Amino acid sequence: MIGRVLGNRYEIVEKIGEGGMAHVYRAKCNLLNRYVAVKVLRSEFVSDEEFLGKFERESQAAASLSHPNIVNIYDVGTDDEIHYIVMELVSGTTLKEYIKSQDVFMSSDDIIQISKQVALAMDHAHSNGIVHRDIKPHNIMLSEDGMIKVADFGIARAVSSSTIAHTNEAVGSVHYAPPEQARGGYVDARSDIYSFGIMMFELATGRVPFEGDTPITVALKHLKEQVVPPSLINMKISQSLEKVILKCIQKEPGDRYQEAEELVEDLGKLESDPDAYIEIFFNDVNAPTMKMPNLDDYDDLSTKEANMSNDYDDDYDEEDEDDDDGYNRRPVKRGRVKKRGLLVAIGAALILSLLIIVPFGSKLFKSEPQEYVMRDLVGHQFDTADEMLKTIGLQIEVIDEINSSEYQAGAIISQDPKESSKVKEGQIVRVKVSKGPVIVRIPNLTNKEFTDATLVLENNKLAVGNVEYKFDDLPKGLVISQDPESGTSVEEKTVVNLVVSQGVEIKTVIMPSLERKNLDDLKQLLSTLKLNLGEVTEVFDPLVEEGLLITQSIAPGTEVDERTRVNVTMSKGPETVEETDVVNPEDPTDIPTTGQIEKVFYVPTEFTAAEEVVKVIKIEAGISTVVYEQLHKNTDGHIKVVVKGNGSAKLNIYYGDVIMHTMDVVFE
Repeated sequence: MIGRVLGNRYEIVEKIGEGGMAHVYRAKCNLLNRYVAVKVLRSEFVSDEEFLGKFERESQAAASLSHPNIVNIYDVGTDDEIHYIVMELVSGTTLKEYIKSQDVFMSSDDIIQISKQVALAMDHAHSNGIVHRDIKPHNIMLSEDGMIKVADFGIARAVSSSTIAHTNEAVGSVHYAPPEQARGGYVDARSDIYSFGIMMFELATGRVPFEGDTPITVALKHLKEQVVPPSLINMKISQSLEKVILKCIQKEPGDRYQEAEELVEDLGKLESDPDAYIEIFFNDVNAPTMKMPNLDDYDDLSTKEANMSNDYDDDYDEEDEDDDDGYNRRPVKRGRVKKRGLLVAIGAALILSLLIIVPFGSKLFKSEPQEYVMRDLVGHQFDTADEMLKTIGLQIEVIDEINSSEYQAGAIISQDPKESSKVKEGQIVRVKVSKGPVIVRIPNLTNKEFTDATLVLENNKLAVGNVEYKFDDLPKGLVISQDPESGTSVEEKTVVNLVVSQGVEIKTVIMPSLERKNLDDLKQLLSTLKLNLGEVTEVFDPLVEEGLLITQSIAPGTEVDERTRVNVTMSKGPETVEETDVVNPEDPTDIPTTGQIEKVFYVPTEFTAAEEVVKVIKIEAGISTVVYEQLHKNTDGHIKVVVKGNGSAKLNIYYGDVIMHTMDVVFE
């Protein structure tokens, strides 16, 4: 395939990948002078007419999608039994390769950023009636500038069960397939959401939830087994994000998110705060819908259970004692026995403590700790607050350090207890301290579509500033320049100003008359007016001197855009014809007499009507003779007319009944 040109346009350069359905090549589009990706169907698929029909329909439908997070489909074609799809060429790596390259668990922020872009792509496709059916990291590209691009929307639908029999590789991956697909049920947008959830699980944990020796084994696990909560593998994942993942991968479609739009909304909340409250409901088969408890409440539940277990110690337990029928009957108050033991232990400990503290008896009866009203520490530097609290006997403890664009590095962001709370001497005040703003590098946005540039800034936690539009040689909508420049280190949320192309500025000019100008003169005139010389045609014309213009494709006085092409017809002068003897038609004996001279003339069809009768009359020795009469179109160009005569004559050229040209002719 290397070097082959498909559709007289796409020159195959190199092979860059392959899958169960197609080989993927990098190719150059010779028409638009850009590189593209070309998917060429494997040969085993081209004999299935049903598949080819579905493939073309689904590909054309997918080509209608236009979204920054979806790989664009430019063209679908066939060339000598080679069926291919032409797509946007994305420079980067697949999401699967990116996951494998990670040495540590991905942060919740990174998982949310990647997932949200995929969810936006799904939402756009679903709203246009297209289900992907094969969402997996292998079909998702991570470009060099951090953009997510989802490929192959709708293509998997073309693959029927009969087609799959042609290859050992099933289209799609069983590791991401929803249960309904495994059991041959109805597949819809919620099926994409299940596969999306498996992808999120892999982002969070570095592995898929179900493995097996065969595809059937894995499919059965999707049908019957529950996934291990991702937080048991990656303890740093936020509880809210885990809820979203678990909601996506519910076995029953009705228990999942019903639309990708809902996913986008929840991921948007987590984008602002990974710990944001996400309201998730799960349906149990035999129970009514219940609100999922917040995992933060489990500490309180554990305390209650511990208190309850202490209460149970006072209950009666049964202890061995035989009665008349040989069974144990006598209840014993075991709790009271435990209490007596506990009192003895407490007494011994008290005596021991008294023995230890007797040498320091003066401290045994110290007065109550001093009580203070807590002041506001937020915004103050940690070192300053630490020194101040030490003077009144309070301790300070940093429980977290957080990036913040609002507070300088080292400043306190929050405190517990809060301002105005009562605190006692020796109490610990817990604070969160700012690490300062997150510093990011500004990406290169030049030559990108404005919508893509906006998403790149958003993904890098930057914002679009002023947008100025200018005329430029770059295509309309591409970024010409940016401020600050790429590579500059700035704080998160910094605004980036953009200059965007409006395309080439097009001005209009009035078309001049080029009549009786030679080629050099008309070239200079057209160049001055920023018009382009188009096709130049040369013809014989006895009415126009050799080298001068006969006609121009755009009429004088017409308003046209700059750089418009003007085609011209230039004269080669009259065509010379050698003298010949001809038969005189007026001689009844039809005997050759004194020879007549033949001359050839080219009559232009310069009339405004669509069709007109062109007539040529020769007046010789006072006698008028019609030498040519025929209906012509105004697009016929120049008509060849042969006129015979002796001596001198006059030719009149008519368009219809109107004489347009008169000329004297000498036959010599």
